[in-house]
Amino acid sequence: MLSVGYAKLMVEIVFPETTLTLFVLAFLLCYFYALHSPSKPKSYLLALLAFAFGNAAIYLKEVAFVIISGFGLAHIALSLLESFIRTKSLTLTRRIFLLDIALALSGVVFLGAYAYFTRGGSGDYSSMEVYSSVRLFAVLFLSAPLLSIALPVALGFRLYRVIKGDTIDVFWDSVGLSALAYMLAFIALGMGSFHYFTPANILASLYLLFLLGHYACIKRWGFRVITAVVLAILLTSSIPQGIHYLTLYKTQNNNMNDTMRYLASYLKSHPHTTIYFEGFGRGVDRYYNAWSYPAIFSILPTIFGVREFDIASKEPNGTSFSIDPRSSLSFFNSQEVSTPDSSDLLIITALSDMDIADSRITELESSQELLFKTDNHPYFPQYTLMSIGAKLLQDLGISHPLSNYGNPYRLPAQSYIFRIP
Repeated sequence: MLSVGYAKLMVEIVFPETTLTLFVLAFLLCYFYALHSPSKPKSYLLALLAFAFGNAAIYLKEVAFVIISGFGLAHIALSLLESFIRTKSLTLTRRIFLLDIALALSGVVFLGAYAYFTRGGSGDYSSMEVYSSVRLFAVLFLSAPLLSIALPVALGFRLYRVIKGDTIDVFWDSVGLSALAYMLAFIALGMGSFHYFTPANILASLYLLFLLGHYACIKRWGFRVITAVVLAILLTSSIPQGIHYLTLYKTQNNNMNDTMRYLASYLKSHPHTTIYFEGFGRGVDRYYNAWSYPAIFSILPTIFGVREFDIASKEPNGTSFSIDPRSSLSFFNSQEVSTPDSSDLLIITALSDMDIADSRITELESSQELLFKTDNHPYFPQYTLMSIGAKLLQDLGISHPLSNYGNPYRLPAQSYIFRIP
């Protein structure tokens, strides 16, 4: 539960993957018992529930039809193959065949509806600058090694064993294939985020548990090598990233709340103050967190009722920024890049898109007036293989897509408010 995909689903905003995982597991549970129930009426009822849960999953995430419809198609194909191997004839259980066909057609219906309701739409989510092939594979292999490494190896081993004469387990082999298909769909789309792969990662984990119970492979050297590789990635990347997210949304949210509370009090006695946020710049092409700035800046007027202030930018502008003349803040209604002047405030937070070293904090403490510093704990910075690699490339001046942040470790741990003397 500490790996990054699960951690993000537990503590971040509500992602569809959370409910999607619930419905996929409910679908598989109902399907499994519909397959093995000795009671025909109960089996039909469970099949209907499986169909309902499967369709609920399909409409939660665009790519989810790959799991549900892919499972149905894989189940049909493997059932026919297993029947032919065993009896030299093609036979299927009628109620399960009908369910599989319904699941496959559900995907076709979804794709038709999706095409209809999105016709004429402009823009491509997968073409956003946040995505790149290098980052996709880095995220996939470093956050979900059970899915990206162990599952393909396990399916290859399973194929070898079936060729050697092992019986196909139609249900569980379909689970493994649908998890693989889901991963391949995101690779084909060129999209990848830590939580995207969680539903398939769970299915991969279940399939791997099935294989462990099915084969006495724990003594094989290949199993030990794969286990060592997966554990190494989990311990150096996925789990540290998960712990980071767990502490980020506890500690840094408290830091932001405390900072805004102090600012509100200060601004009531010092109206018309201009505020600068270190590493907050204009344009999402240059500052990944730029999409969140309006929400952050609105805390003061919306929550604390403070409006007599301005927020400006001292960072270079990105190319994707466009002026909003309706905004009262210079940050949004102007392209001007200015330098903090006397009595202006400079705020340092972990949300900065600049690498803020301890030396920078020390420099500010010696040259500026420290008004406020948070004291919230615990906080585990983003010390992972991916972030360390991004930081090394950044220090070498090499442009790279490994991290969306110019602040790969998400430091400092605390927030600071300085006044320019």
